[in-house]
Amino acid sequence: MSIQSRPSVLPVFVLALLALTACGGDKPQPEASEGGVQKRELATVRVTPVVARDMTRTLETTSKLESEREIAILPRVGGVVDALFVEEGSVVAKGDELATLDSTEQSLAVQDTEVAWSEAKNALEKLRLAVREAEARVTRVQTSLEQAVRDHERNRKLFEGERVASALSESALEASKLARDNAEADRKDADLLVERAKLELAAGETAVERARITLEKARLALTWTHVTAPFAGVVARRTARVGDAVNAGTTLFVLTDIEGLRCVFSRPQEELELFARVGQGQGDARLAIEATADAYPGRTFAGWIERVSPTIDAQSGQFRVTGRLDGVQDGGRVRLLPGMLVRLAIVTERREDVPVVPKRALEREGDRRYVLVVRDGRVARVEVREGFANEEFVEVSAAEGETLALGEPVVVVGGRDLAEGEAVQVDGEQADGAEPR
Repeated sequence: MSIQSRPSVLPVFVLALLALTACGGDKPQPEASEGGVQKRELATVRVTPVVARDMTRTLETTSKLESEREIAILPRVGGVVDALFVEEGSVVAKGDELATLDSTEQSLAVQDTEVAWSEAKNALEKLRLAVREAEARVTRVQTSLEQAVRDHERNRKLFEGERVASALSESALEASKLARDNAEADRKDADLLVERAKLELAAGETAVERARITLEKARLALTWTHVTAPFAGVVARRTARVGDAVNAGTTLFVLTDIEGLRCVFSRPQEELELFARVGQGQGDARLAIEATADAYPGRTFAGWIERVSPTIDAQSGQFRVTGRLDGVQDGGRVRLLPGMLVRLAIVTERREDVPVVPKRALEREGDRRYVLVVRDGRVARVEVREGFANEEFVEVSAAEGETLALGEPVVVVGGRDLAEGEAVQVDGEQADGAEPR
Protein backbone atom coordinates (compact mmCIF):
# COMPACT_ATOMS: atom_id res chain seq x y z
CA MET A 1 0.00 0.00 0.00
CA SER A 2 1.38 3.46 -0.88
CA ILE A 3 1.81 6.41 1.48
CA GLN A 4 -1.06 8.34 -0.06
CA SER A 5 -3.50 5.55 0.75
CA ARG A 6 -2.68 5.61 4.62
CA PRO A 7 -5.42 7.25 6.74
CA SER A 8 -4.37 10.62 8.40
CA VAL A 9 -3.88 10.66 12.23
CA LEU A 10 -3.81 14.45 12.64
CA PRO A 11 -7.56 14.88 13.31
CA VAL A 12 -7.35 12.28 16.10
CA PHE A 13 -4.39 14.07 17.77
CA VAL A 14 -6.14 17.44 17.66
CA LEU A 15 -9.29 16.03 19.24
CA ALA A 16 -7.30 14.44 22.08
CA LEU A 17 -5.46 17.72 22.78
CA LEU A 18 -8.73 19.66 22.94
CA ALA A 19 -10.14 17.12 25.39
CA LEU A 20 -7.15 17.45 27.74
CA THR A 21 -7.39 21.22 27.60
CA ALA A 22 -11.06 21.10 28.52
CA CYS A 23 -10.35 18.84 31.55
CA GLY A 24 -7.68 21.17 32.95
CA GLY A 25 -9.40 24.40 32.20
CA ASP A 26 -9.61 25.51 35.86
CA LYS A 27 -5.80 24.94 36.64
CA PRO A 28 -3.82 28.25 36.94
CA GLN A 29 -1.18 28.78 34.31
CA PRO A 30 2.45 29.67 35.23
CA GLU A 31 3.06 33.41 35.29
CA ALA A 32 4.88 34.53 32.20
CA SER A 33 7.14 37.47 31.80
CA GLU A 34 7.13 39.86 28.90
CA GLY A 35 7.85 38.05 25.69
CA GLY A 36 6.26 34.83 27.02
CA VAL A 37 9.44 33.63 29.01
CA GLN A 38 8.63 31.95 32.35
CA LYS A 39 10.25 33.59 35.46
CA ARG A 40 12.70 31.41 37.47
CA GLU A 41 11.81 30.91 41.16
CA LEU A 42 14.32 32.45 43.67
CA ALA A 43 16.64 30.03 45.47
CA THR A 44 15.89 29.71 49.18
CA VAL A 45 18.89 29.80 51.54
CA ARG A 46 19.37 29.58 55.27
CA VAL A 47 21.80 32.01 56.83
CA THR A 48 23.52 32.73 60.13
CA PRO A 49 25.25 35.95 61.17
CA VAL A 50 28.97 36.39 61.57
CA VAL A 51 29.53 36.46 65.33
CA ALA A 52 32.42 37.11 67.71
CA ARG A 53 33.73 34.24 69.82
CA ASP A 54 36.79 33.26 71.83
CA MET A 55 38.77 30.75 69.77
CA THR A 56 41.69 28.57 70.80
CA ARG A 57 44.42 26.57 69.15
CA THR A 58 44.29 23.09 70.66
CA LEU A 59 46.57 20.06 70.51
CA GLU A 60 45.12 16.66 71.30
CA THR A 61 46.92 13.63 72.70
CA THR A 62 46.48 10.82 75.22
CA SER A 63 48.37 9.92 78.37
CA LYS A 64 48.19 7.59 81.35
CA LEU A 65 47.88 9.32 84.67
CA GLU A 66 50.51 8.82 87.30
CA SER A 67 50.86 10.05 90.85
CA GLU A 68 53.42 12.70 91.62
CA ARG A 69 54.17 10.78 94.81
CA GLU A 70 53.89 7.00 94.82
CA ILE A 71 56.32 4.97 96.87
CA ALA A 72 56.81 1.49 98.27
CA ILE A 73 56.74 1.47 102.08
CA LEU A 74 59.70 -0.55 103.39
CA PRO A 75 60.53 -1.26 107.05
CA ARG A 76 63.78 0.26 108.30
CA VAL A 77 64.54 -2.84 110.37
CA GLY A 78 63.80 -6.51 109.97
CA GLY A 79 61.38 -8.43 112.12
CA VAL A 80 58.06 -10.23 112.34
CA VAL A 81 54.90 -8.33 111.39
CA ASP A 82 53.00 -7.94 114.66
CA ALA A 83 49.94 -5.94 113.50
CA LEU A 84 48.42 -4.30 110.41
CA PHE A 85 46.21 -1.21 110.69
CA VAL A 86 45.29 -0.40 107.05
CA GLU A 87 44.05 -2.18 103.96
CA GLU A 88 44.05 -1.38 100.25
CA GLY A 89 42.02 1.77 99.66
CA SER A 90 42.56 3.15 103.16
CA VAL A 91 43.01 6.92 103.25
CA VAL A 92 45.83 7.89 105.60
CA ALA A 93 47.34 11.14 106.85
CA LYS A 94 51.02 11.89 107.18
CA GLY A 95 52.43 10.04 110.22
CA ASP A 96 49.56 7.54 110.55
CA GLU A 97 50.67 4.10 111.76
CA LEU A 98 50.35 1.44 109.06
CA ALA A 99 51.87 -1.61 110.78
CA THR A 100 54.08 -2.69 113.70
CA LEU A 101 56.89 -5.23 113.88
CA ASP A 102 57.90 -7.31 116.89
CA SER A 103 60.05 -4.96 118.98
CA THR A 104 61.48 -7.25 121.67
CA GLU A 105 65.05 -7.08 120.39
CA GLN A 106 64.94 -3.32 119.92
CA SER A 107 63.45 -2.79 123.39
CA LEU A 108 66.27 -4.82 124.99
CA ALA A 109 68.82 -2.85 123.00
CA VAL A 110 67.37 0.37 124.37
CA GLN A 111 67.60 -0.95 127.93
CA ASP A 112 71.20 -2.09 127.39
CA THR A 113 72.28 1.27 126.02
CA GLU A 114 70.51 3.09 128.86
CA VAL A 115 72.61 1.09 131.34
CA ALA A 116 75.79 1.82 129.38
CA TRP A 117 74.94 5.52 129.34
CA SER A 118 74.36 5.50 133.11
CA GLU A 119 77.72 3.74 133.67
CA ALA A 120 79.49 6.26 131.45
CA LYS A 121 78.00 9.15 133.43
CA ASN A 122 79.06 7.55 136.73
CA ALA A 123 82.59 7.05 135.40
CA LEU A 124 82.61 10.69 134.33
CA GLU A 125 81.77 11.81 137.85
CA LYS A 126 84.70 9.74 139.20
CA LEU A 127 87.02 11.37 136.69
CA ARG A 128 85.83 14.81 137.72
CA LEU A 129 86.57 13.88 141.34
CA ALA A 130 90.06 12.72 140.33
CA VAL A 131 90.71 16.08 138.71
CA ARG A 132 89.70 17.88 141.88
CA GLU A 133 91.95 15.60 143.94
CA ALA A 134 94.89 16.23 141.61
CA GLU A 135 94.33 19.98 141.79
CA ALA A 136 94.20 19.77 145.63
CA ARG A 137 97.49 17.85 145.64
CA VAL A 138 99.04 20.57 143.52
CA THR A 139 98.01 23.09 146.15
CA ARG A 140 99.58 21.04 148.95
CA VAL A 141 102.76 20.42 147.02
CA GLN A 142 103.01 24.11 146.18
CA THR A 143 102.79 24.95 149.87
CA SER A 144 105.55 22.44 150.70
CA LEU A 145 107.70 23.81 147.91
CA GLU A 146 107.37 27.34 149.16
CA GLN A 147 108.32 26.25 152.68
CA ALA A 148 111.33 24.31 151.39
CA VAL A 149 112.50 27.32 149.41
CA ARG A 150 112.31 29.56 152.52
CA ASP A 151 114.17 27.03 154.68
CA HIS A 152 116.92 26.66 152.11
CA GLU A 153 117.28 30.44 151.72
CA ARG A 154 117.57 30.90 155.50
CA ASN A 155 120.22 28.16 155.84
CA ARG A 156 122.19 29.64 152.97
CA LYS A 157 122.31 33.05 154.60
CA LEU A 158 123.36 31.57 157.94
CA PHE A 159 126.05 29.51 156.29
CA GLU A 160 127.45 32.49 154.37
CA GLY A 161 127.45 34.62 157.54
CA GLU A 162 129.69 32.33 159.54
CA ARG A 163 133.41 33.10 159.47
CA VAL A 164 134.31 29.50 159.69
CA ALA A 165 131.75 27.10 158.25
CA SER A 166 131.17 24.12 160.47
CA ALA A 167 130.40 20.69 159.16
CA LEU A 168 127.03 20.83 160.88
CA SER A 169 125.92 24.02 159.10
CA GLU A 170 127.10 22.74 155.74
CA SER A 171 125.12 19.56 156.23
CA ALA A 172 121.99 21.55 157.12
CA LEU A 173 122.39 23.65 153.99
CA GLU A 174 122.66 20.59 151.79
CA ALA A 175 119.62 19.03 153.45
CA SER A 176 117.51 22.15 152.86
CA LYS A 177 118.60 22.28 149.25
CA LEU A 178 117.61 18.65 148.76
CA ALA A 179 114.22 19.27 150.38
CA ARG A 180 113.67 22.21 148.06
CA ASP A 181 114.55 20.17 144.97
CA ASN A 182 112.28 17.34 146.06
CA ALA A 183 109.43 19.75 146.58
CA GLU A 184 109.94 21.15 143.10
CA ALA A 185 109.89 17.61 141.66
CA ASP A 186 106.71 16.84 143.60
CA ARG A 187 105.13 19.99 142.18
CA LYS A 188 105.93 18.90 138.64
CA ASP A 189 104.53 15.44 139.32
CA ALA A 190 101.36 17.00 140.72
CA ASP A 191 100.97 19.15 137.62
CA LEU A 192 101.32 16.06 135.42
CA LEU A 193 98.69 14.29 137.50
CA VAL A 194 96.30 17.20 136.96
CA GLU A 195 96.89 17.11 133.20
CA ARG A 196 96.38 13.34 133.12
CA ALA A 197 93.16 13.64 135.15
CA LYS A 198 91.84 16.30 132.81
CA LEU A 199 92.60 14.16 129.73
CA GLU A 200 90.84 11.23 131.34
CA LEU A 201 87.93 13.53 132.16
CA ALA A 202 87.70 14.58 128.50
CA ALA A 203 87.76 10.93 127.45
CA GLY A 204 85.04 10.25 129.98
CA GLU A 205 82.89 13.05 128.55
CA THR A 206 83.39 11.57 125.07
CA ALA A 207 82.37 8.16 126.37
CA VAL A 208 79.21 9.65 127.84
CA GLU A 209 78.37 11.36 124.52
CA ARG A 210 79.01 8.12 122.64
CA ALA A 211 76.75 6.25 125.05
CA ARG A 212 74.06 8.89 124.56
CA ILE A 213 74.27 8.61 120.78
CA THR A 214 74.12 4.82 121.00
CA LEU A 215 71.02 5.15 123.15
CA GLU A 216 69.41 7.52 120.65
CA LYS A 217 70.14 5.06 117.82
CA ALA A 218 68.61 2.24 119.82
CA ARG A 219 65.53 4.33 120.54
CA LEU A 220 65.32 5.26 116.85
CA ALA A 221 65.54 1.60 115.86
CA LEU A 222 62.69 0.94 118.27
CA THR A 223 60.53 3.58 116.55
CA TRP A 224 61.30 1.91 113.20
CA THR A 225 59.26 -1.08 114.33
CA HIS A 226 56.26 1.24 113.88
CA VAL A 227 55.74 1.69 110.12
CA THR A 228 54.13 5.07 109.38
CA ALA A 229 52.94 6.99 106.29
CA PRO A 230 55.51 9.52 105.02
CA PHE A 231 52.76 11.63 103.39
CA ALA A 232 48.99 11.77 103.10
CA GLY A 233 47.54 9.45 100.49
CA VAL A 234 45.76 6.19 99.78
CA VAL A 235 47.09 2.66 100.30
CA ALA A 236 47.25 1.30 96.77
CA ARG A 237 48.53 -2.15 97.71
CA ARG A 238 49.22 -4.24 100.84
CA THR A 239 51.70 -7.08 100.44
CA ALA A 240 52.39 -8.08 104.06
CA ARG A 241 50.46 -10.32 106.44
CA VAL A 242 50.56 -10.64 110.20
CA GLY A 243 53.28 -13.12 111.16
CA ASP A 244 55.43 -12.56 108.07
CA ALA A 245 59.15 -12.31 108.75
CA VAL A 246 60.33 -9.32 106.75
CA ASN A 247 63.69 -7.75 106.03
CA ALA A 248 64.60 -4.10 105.79
CA GLY A 249 64.06 -4.19 102.01
CA THR A 250 60.69 -5.97 101.98
CA THR A 251 57.75 -3.99 100.53
CA LEU A 252 54.87 -3.84 103.00
CA PHE A 253 52.61 -1.29 101.26
CA VAL A 254 52.42 0.93 98.21
CA LEU A 255 51.24 4.43 99.09
CA THR A 256 50.05 6.88 96.44
CA ASP A 257 48.84 10.47 96.44
CA ILE A 258 45.70 10.40 94.28
CA GLU A 259 45.23 14.17 94.41
CA GLY A 260 48.63 15.13 93.02
CA LEU A 261 48.10 13.61 89.56
CA ARG A 262 50.25 14.32 86.53
CA CYS A 263 50.19 13.31 82.89
CA VAL A 264 53.43 12.86 80.99
CA PHE A 265 53.52 12.77 77.19
CA SER A 266 55.85 13.55 74.30
CA ARG A 267 55.42 16.01 71.45
CA PRO A 268 57.41 16.50 68.21
CA GLN A 269 60.09 19.16 68.28
CA GLU A 270 58.22 21.17 65.64
CA GLU A 271 55.73 22.11 68.38
CA LEU A 272 58.37 23.35 70.82
CA GLU A 273 57.55 26.99 70.12
CA LEU A 274 53.91 26.40 71.11
CA PHE A 275 55.08 25.50 74.64
CA ALA A 276 57.48 28.44 74.94
CA ARG A 277 55.32 30.20 77.57
CA VAL A 278 55.62 27.35 80.10
CA GLY A 279 57.62 28.43 83.14
CA GLN A 280 57.42 32.17 82.38
CA GLY A 281 54.87 32.81 85.11
CA GLN A 282 51.55 31.80 86.58
CA GLY A 283 47.94 32.56 85.76
CA ASP A 284 47.53 33.60 82.14
CA ALA A 285 51.03 32.35 81.29
CA ARG A 286 49.96 28.78 81.93
CA LEU A 287 48.95 26.51 79.10
CA ALA A 288 45.56 25.06 80.00
CA ILE A 289 44.60 21.39 79.71
CA GLU A 290 41.16 19.84 79.42
CA ALA A 291 41.12 16.11 80.18
CA THR A 292 38.40 13.53 79.65
CA ALA A 293 38.25 9.88 80.68
CA ASP A 294 36.05 6.98 79.62
CA ALA A 295 35.27 6.32 83.28
CA TYR A 296 33.40 9.65 83.52
CA PRO A 297 31.67 10.38 80.19
CA GLY A 298 30.57 13.95 79.77
CA ARG A 299 32.94 15.30 82.43
CA THR A 300 35.96 17.49 81.81
CA PHE A 301 38.85 17.88 84.25
CA ALA A 302 40.94 21.04 84.16
CA GLY A 303 44.71 21.25 84.42
CA TRP A 304 47.79 23.03 83.17
CA ILE A 305 51.23 22.36 81.71
CA GLU A 306 53.66 22.33 84.61
CA ARG A 307 57.03 21.87 82.90
CA VAL A 308 58.67 21.05 79.59
CA SER A 309 61.90 19.11 79.23
CA PRO A 310 64.79 21.31 78.07
CA THR A 311 66.19 18.54 75.85
CA ILE A 312 65.08 16.71 72.71
CA ASP A 313 65.32 12.93 72.54
CA ALA A 314 67.90 12.20 69.83
CA GLN A 315 66.16 9.04 68.59
CA SER A 316 62.51 10.11 68.53
CA GLY A 317 63.01 13.83 67.95
CA GLN A 318 60.43 14.58 70.65
CA PHE A 319 60.45 16.44 73.95
CA ARG A 320 58.81 15.46 77.22
CA VAL A 321 55.89 17.46 78.64
CA THR A 322 54.49 17.14 82.16
CA GLY A 323 51.00 18.37 82.99
CA ARG A 324 49.13 18.68 86.28
CA LEU A 325 45.42 17.86 86.67
CA ASP A 326 42.79 18.80 89.22
CA GLY A 327 41.36 15.29 89.24
CA VAL A 328 38.77 15.59 92.03
CA GLN A 329 35.18 16.82 91.64
CA ASP A 330 31.94 16.78 93.61
CA GLY A 331 33.66 16.81 96.99
CA GLY A 332 35.73 13.74 96.23
CA ARG A 333 32.94 11.58 94.80
CA VAL A 334 34.36 11.80 91.29
CA ARG A 335 38.11 11.49 90.98
CA LEU A 336 40.68 10.49 88.43
CA LEU A 337 43.01 7.72 89.53
CA PRO A 338 46.60 6.80 88.73
CA GLY A 339 46.81 4.50 85.73
CA MET A 340 43.72 5.90 83.97
CA LEU A 341 43.98 6.68 80.27
CA VAL A 342 42.88 10.25 79.59
CA ARG A 343 42.43 12.28 76.43
CA LEU A 344 44.07 15.68 76.65
CA ALA A 345 43.22 18.89 74.83
CA ILE A 346 46.01 21.43 75.31
CA VAL A 347 45.17 25.06 74.66
CA THR A 348 48.38 26.53 73.23
CA GLU A 349 46.92 29.90 72.14
CA ARG A 350 43.74 31.83 72.76
CA ARG A 351 42.13 34.65 70.77
CA GLU A 352 39.25 36.68 72.19
CA ASP A 353 36.24 38.09 70.31
CA VAL A 354 37.29 37.12 66.80
CA PRO A 355 34.75 36.79 63.92
CA VAL A 356 33.66 33.22 63.28
CA VAL A 357 31.26 31.35 61.03
CA PRO A 358 30.06 27.74 61.08
CA LYS A 359 32.41 25.39 59.28
CA ARG A 360 29.68 24.46 56.78
CA ALA A 361 29.56 28.09 55.61
CA LEU A 362 33.14 27.90 54.35
CA GLU A 363 33.78 27.03 50.69
CA ARG A 364 37.17 25.82 49.50
CA GLU A 365 38.70 26.22 46.08
CA GLY A 366 42.29 25.10 46.11
CA ASP A 367 44.17 27.30 48.56
CA ARG A 368 41.39 29.90 48.68
CA ARG A 369 38.47 30.10 51.09
CA TYR A 370 35.14 31.83 50.50
CA VAL A 371 31.86 32.56 52.26
CA LEU A 372 28.58 33.57 50.63
CA VAL A 373 27.12 36.73 52.14
CA VAL A 374 23.55 37.88 51.44
CA ARG A 375 23.56 41.62 50.80
CA ASP A 376 20.39 43.40 49.62
CA GLY A 377 18.84 40.08 48.67
CA ARG A 378 21.74 39.00 46.48
CA VAL A 379 24.70 36.69 46.98
CA ALA A 380 28.17 38.18 47.40
CA ARG A 381 31.16 35.87 47.31
CA VAL A 382 33.74 37.07 49.87
CA GLU A 383 37.25 35.62 50.02
CA VAL A 384 38.43 35.08 53.60
CA ARG A 385 41.47 33.86 55.51
CA GLU A 386 41.00 30.92 57.84
CA GLY A 387 42.18 31.07 61.44
CA PHE A 388 41.60 28.89 64.50
CA ALA A 389 38.90 26.24 64.29
CA ASN A 390 37.09 23.82 66.52
CA GLU A 391 34.55 21.10 65.83
CA GLU A 392 31.81 23.60 64.91
CA PHE A 393 33.23 27.03 64.08
CA VAL A 394 36.14 28.53 62.17
CA GLU A 395 37.73 31.95 62.58
CA VAL A 396 37.59 34.06 59.41
CA SER A 397 38.90 37.42 58.33
CA ALA A 398 38.32 39.20 55.05
CA ALA A 399 41.08 38.88 52.49
CA GLU A 400 42.76 41.96 51.08
CA GLY A 401 40.24 44.07 49.19
CA GLU A 402 37.27 42.29 50.77
CA THR A 403 34.96 43.25 53.64
CA LEU A 404 33.14 41.10 56.15
CA ALA A 405 31.40 42.65 59.15
CA LEU A 406 30.02 41.14 62.33
CA GLY A 407 26.33 40.40 61.98
CA GLU A 408 26.36 39.97 58.21
CA PRO A 409 24.35 36.89 57.14
CA VAL A 410 26.41 34.12 55.58
CA VAL A 411 24.82 31.19 53.77
CA VAL A 412 25.01 27.84 55.55
CA VAL A 413 22.30 25.91 53.67
CA GLY A 414 21.36 26.17 49.99
CA GLY A 415 24.48 27.91 48.74
CA ARG A 416 25.48 25.22 46.28
CA ASP A 417 25.65 26.36 42.62
CA LEU A 418 24.76 29.96 43.51
CA ALA A 419 26.39 32.54 41.28
CA GLU A 420 27.86 35.87 42.29
CA GLY A 421 25.08 38.51 42.45
CA GLU A 422 22.26 35.99 42.17
CA ALA A 423 19.03 36.99 43.91
CA VAL A 424 17.94 34.68 46.76
CA GLN A 425 15.24 34.53 49.37
CA VAL A 426 16.22 33.88 53.01
CA ASP A 427 14.49 31.21 55.01
CA GLY A 428 12.89 32.76 58.09
CA GLU A 429 14.38 30.10 60.38
CA GLN A 430 17.88 30.96 61.57
CA ALA A 431 20.47 28.25 61.27
CA ASP A 432 21.70 26.50 64.41
CA GLY A 433 24.81 27.81 66.09
CA ALA A 434 24.18 31.44 65.24
CA GLU A 435 24.15 32.75 68.78
CA PRO A 436 27.55 33.61 70.26
CA ARG A 437 28.64 31.94 73.45
